Amino acid sequence: LAFAVAVWISAVSQADPTETRALPQPIPLEVIGQNPNLMIVNDFTDEITLTLLAPSTILDQLAGDSSVIEATLDLSGLTSGVHTLTPQVNIGLGPVDVVRINPATIFIELEAIVEETVPILVTTTGSPAVGFQTTTPELSSEVVRITGAQSFVESVDQVLAEVDVDNATETIEQTVTLTAYDAENNPVEAVTLNPETINVTIPVEQSVGYRTVGVKPVTTGELA
Repeated sequence: LAFAVAVWISAVSQADPTETRALPQPIPLEVIGQNPNLMIVNDFTDEITLTLLAPSTILDQLAGDSSVIEATLDLSGLTSGVHTLTPQVNIGLGPVDVVRINPATIFIELEAIVEETVPILVTTTGSPAVGFQTTTPELSSEVVRITGAQSFVESVDQVLAEVDVDNATETIEQTVTLTAYDAENNPVEAVTLNPETINVTIPVEQSVGYRTVGVKPVTTGELA
């Protein structure tokens, strides 16, 4: 019996030898267990590469279809701060041993999600037509609620609604997308604004000392 088993193992090994091979395609990394009150604030890789030890037929199957491989990054129980995590790999096909994961560790920085309400400022670009001026704008909402990681929310210096009034001669009504800026006038994109857009009405009136009149051309002479 022992001799028969040895012969069988030898035959299987020769027909389907065990190899160490790197998968040709990266495996997407899924984040699980994240506290909904925390946000990841750093950039990190969302895929990993694997080197596996398995029979060649298994490796060929995984190279052709990696959907049976699941890679996760478990954030369960983590609080605010920087954490060093190891990706977890589960392969629904065997026998397979994971020889190497690249990257082997991933740094994750978590921050609390906070909310703040700030006033909306209206800025204009361009100038009305000669003899016209803008007056106090009217907004569908005077304030905006900013939500995001604490450091990003605290970096917001102002939220602007920008309206183009160049050569305007009558009241302007526009739906404007709001943009958050930091103290150096750089857009802060890693926050959520609610509402994202508002309706802005900017009255355009004729300036004192100006009047609009029609122009009537007067011809002289006779046609040939």
